[in-house]
Order: sequence, then C-alpha cells, then structure tokens
Amino acid sequence: VRQFLGVLGLALPISLLLYAFLTNTALEPSISDFYHTPMGDVLVGVLCAIGVFLLTYKGYEPDADEWITDRRVSVAAGLGAIGVAVFPVFPQPAKVCPPPEFSDMLDYFCPNTGFTQHPNFMHFGSAGLFFACLALFCLVLFPKAQKKNMTKIEGANIKIYKTCGYLILLSLALLVGTFLGVRFGGPDIQDKILDWKLIFWFEVLGVVAFAISWLTKGKTIGSIKSKIQARAT
Repeated sequence: VRQFLGVLGLALPISLLLYAFLTNTALEPSISDFYHTPMGDVLVGVLCAIGVFLLTYKGYEPDADEWITDRRVSVAAGLGAIGVAVFPVFPQPAKVCPPPEFSDMLDYFCPNTGFTQHPNFMHFGSAGLFFACLALFCLVLFPKAQKKNMTKIEGANIKIYKTCGYLILLSLALLVGTFLGVRFGGPDIQDKILDWKLIFWFEVLGVVAFAISWLTKGKTIGSIKSKIQARAT
C-alpha cells in the first residue's frame, strides 16, 4: 500500500507534464485545473485511488493514550484526496452557471461531473486537509514508528521523512501566499502568478514530497534491489 501510494503520487504530476509536452499545450494554472482538460479522468482516477488506499491503510497499532494515530490521519487524508476529486475547482477566470433563462449561454462553465453547484472552499478545504495530514505522517507518525527499532538506515529515513514534511508545509505556505496574491494582489501580481504557473509548481512540490516519503516508508529501493538480486541468481 505504501509503495502504491508513492507511485501514484509520482505518477500524477509526471502524467500531467507529459500530456502538456506531448500535446504541445500550455500547463494549467494548477493541478486541479487539469480537471477541465482531457486529463480530467486521470486526475480524478489517481486522486480517488490515493484516497481509497489511504482509507484502507491501518498502519501501526497506537498506544493507549495516543490521539494522533496512523488510522485516524490516513482516513482524514483519504477523505481529503477524494474531496479534491469530487469537488472540482472552478476554472480561471471563474464563471458561474447561468440561471435557466440564460441556459443558452454556452460559454459559461457548468460542471457536468462530480458534485455540482458547490462552493470552491470545499475543494480547497479538501486539499488543505489532504496536505496537512501528509505533513503529520512525515513529521510525527513515520519518525515515531521508525524510532522503535532504530538502526543506521532508519535514522537516515527519519531525515527523509522530516525533509518531506517540511517541504509539504512549505508547499502549503507558498500556496496560501499565491492564493492571497491572486485574490488581493494587483493585476501585475496576478498575471505573474498565472503566467509562471506558480500554483501548479508549488502543488507539484508537495505531491512529490508526499510520494518520496511513502516510497521511503514502503522500502521501495530495498524491494527493487531484492528483485534484481533474485533475478540475477
């Protein structure tokens, strides 16, 4: 499960970048905006798969007095991932569905998949919950479990977990800053944020950090080495 979560986390930004490169199209302003492209099904599928894996993840048995547990955090993260998928973000510039008397105005965006007529905060709230839980795994849960049977390798892994956790928090902070810039900044600031695809790249930073942490926890490199050695013999 840990290895699949890591692979899915890496596959998402890579597939979106490949789509933009192979089709010679511009990157969307954010990962979520790919929902409104032919990659929308891939985005929803990967997010739902991540959500389901997290919902079924049990992790370690908690201590009697432990409140932040693998199970609770993974369920919250799974719900957040699925929420990002089923509550799509509205495109930029935002357009709302017209009232019935203007239903012939086809240039307005009306989502026809996922839940419709939802406020945008449901999408962003789900994303925030998802990233916050991933940071908890990296900074609290993974290191705590690793310390129970500390070796030289486990000690190195803890550094990876914490680095990934801090990168996820950095990603969240940068995303909040860019959203505030889009919301309250002047036209020049807004244009630079959209032209440079800052939201997209900051999201990629957080997703890749999530993927690396779970691949490390899943001992992916060791598994690959074992398979190669088994085939060689």
